[in-house]
Amino acid sequence: MEQKNNDKARKGTIIVLSTVLILGILFFLYWFFYLKNYVSTDDAYVMADSSYVSARVPGTIEDVFVKNDDFVKKGDVLIKLDPSVYRLKVAQLKRKLESLDFKIKGAKIDLSILKHNLTKNVQKSKNDLNLMLAEKQRLRFEIKSLKAQKDVLKQDLHLADLQYRRYSKLYKKHSISKEKFDNIVTARNKLFSEIRSLDFKIKSLESSVKGLDEKIKNVLIANSVAKKDMAKVSSAEDNLKSLLKERDYLKNALEEARLNLSYCWVKAEINGYIGGSKVQRGNWVMPGQPLMVIIPLDKVYVEANFKETQLKDIRIGQEVEIKSDMYPGKVFKGHVMGIRAGTGQAFSLLPPENASGNWIKVVQRVPVRIKLDNYSYTENPLRVGTSLEVTVCIKDKSGAPLRGLHGNSR
Repeated sequence: MEQKNNDKARKGTIIVLSTVLILGILFFLYWFFYLKNYVSTDDAYVMADSSYVSARVPGTIEDVFVKNDDFVKKGDVLIKLDPSVYRLKVAQLKRKLESLDFKIKGAKIDLSILKHNLTKNVQKSKNDLNLMLAEKQRLRFEIKSLKAQKDVLKQDLHLADLQYRRYSKLYKKHSISKEKFDNIVTARNKLFSEIRSLDFKIKSLESSVKGLDEKIKNVLIANSVAKKDMAKVSSAEDNLKSLLKERDYLKNALEEARLNLSYCWVKAEINGYIGGSKVQRGNWVMPGQPLMVIIPLDKVYVEANFKETQLKDIRIGQEVEIKSDMYPGKVFKGHVMGIRAGTGQAFSLLPPENASGNWIKVVQRVPVRIKLDNYSYTENPLRVGTSLEVTVCIKDKSGAPLRGLHGNSR
């Protein structure tokens, strides 16, 4: 009896050991052919680069054209702000610009007339001065010529006087005839007359020279006044430049006002579905204030948070299987697009201060971005924020651990 019990005990031990051995072999095979080549996590979520809608200008909401869950296309008007204040601003700036354009046109005409008249007067004064200087030079030359003639006549008169005195004595003694004496007197008187005539011409020419000097003085004064008038031209030019600068400023202000007016119609920047809208007519909104979100469900991706101990063999381009509780039995295919440069905690609003006191080691998680390859949002749309189960096949390690490095980085 005791022998039978011992045999049964040995058989039980053998069965247990065999079972453990078989389970160990099966687990090893499962690890070798599957677990070794795959890493999984259920800390994964559907993400999308959503567009947060906000106003660029402050104002009162006049109309809302969409509601939550509506599909919108890029460029569709979502919200209309009251544009009356911005229209008024545009109209005011347009009137100011029109008035300023009229002033600029008048300033250009005045400057043109001023320049024309000044140039004309300066040129006329210059021409008159050149003519007067030439005339003065001619008169002086003529005066010099007449004085030379007078000097010659004076010498002739001196000889005639000597001859007259000698022949006068002879005539009194009746040594010469009256006719000859009369000829000598006539010749002497003619010389007197020619000298008096030259003196008159010389005085007349000298008087003309004095008159020209006075005119030249007046022309020089006029030139001096014309040069002073150049300051008026400079002032007119500065005024025109100031008006042109003011016009440029008003043009920029008008362009800005028109832009602000166009911003009263808040438009969609991307295609997608409206979410998170809480705006109503009559609400006052400020620039940058979130009004709603546009979610591009056709461009969703997966963000899986793997433990730092699982990252060793994850590479860019590795194939991924994704499962969602929304679609039991449905397996989405994808591939690794990127591996974050830090843990999720490192980029939180209040990162941990591990050196500040007591510290407990916690395995951190690093976000891995995954692109969906066989995803159709019209057939099986995934909602942003829903959780997923993600499995990465790490068998192929030819890819790079970070984008931009060597290896496959699809």
